[in-house]
Amino acid sequence: MRETPLVVILLVMGILVVSAVRNGLGCLARVNELIAAIVVAAVLILLSLIAKELDISSLQPVLAAGFLPLLRSAAVPIAWYGEVVVLLYIIPHLQKPERGTTIVLAVLLVSAAFFTISTMASIMLFGPDGTARMAFPFVSLARMVRIAFFERLEAVIMGIWVGGIFVKIALFLWCCVVSLGQAFNLQEYRPLIPPLGVLLVILALLSGESLLELNDFLLHSFPLYGLLFEFFLPLFLLLAANIRARLDPAFPKKP
Repeated sequence: MRETPLVVILLVMGILVVSAVRNGLGCLARVNELIAAIVVAAVLILLSLIAKELDISSLQPVLAAGFLPLLRSAAVPIAWYGEVVVLLYIIPHLQKPERGTTIVLAVLLVSAAFFTISTMASIMLFGPDGTARMAFPFVSLARMVRIAFFERLEAVIMGIWVGGIFVKIALFLWCCVVSLGQAFNLQEYRPLIPPLGVLLVILALLSGESLLELNDFLLHSFPLYGLLFEFFLPLFLLLAANIRARLDPAFPKKP
């Protein structure tokens, strides 16, 4: 894959994403169900294979520097987890929207648990300093696995990770086209999918050209963008909708 031009990889991903979004939310849900099961199985299998190499003493001392450094370092993960706000777009399309809050909380807790467990495993294997220097600690965990003549299992993990990224991009694109369709009172949102898919590929090509630029964006810029679009803007829209509902009796109380 190193010799494959980046534009080819992005075009293939873009075509798959556009195709999935055109088939609707049901298609995305089924693909996500399959990939989620594979991710859970891969994490559990990988952790069981490296369990003997883990050193729990690497986790100690707990909170040696106090809570303040912990709170500072939590800004980036909070922005990552803030992406679950996209699930709020899905709730009105559920067969039972009243269960939406429970589903969102369950997804958040399960994903947080897996992220915490994988991070703890990386620290117990590579130490806190080694884990902090790694861009993808979980991939490094896979490199430590040796099963008979099977090696380089990180390629499998990367393949699964790409599948998860595919679902994430497709869901974001679906939310984008649905939101634009509602904003402009369009009866059909599907004509918006191809041009937005092309724009997505172009923006990906124009974004960071190296891992260093990506890390700099994730550590310094993304938390600000994330909190703005994942917390403050939705909160503003919620408050505006509540105020309008109180002032205008004709304003719909439910989506």
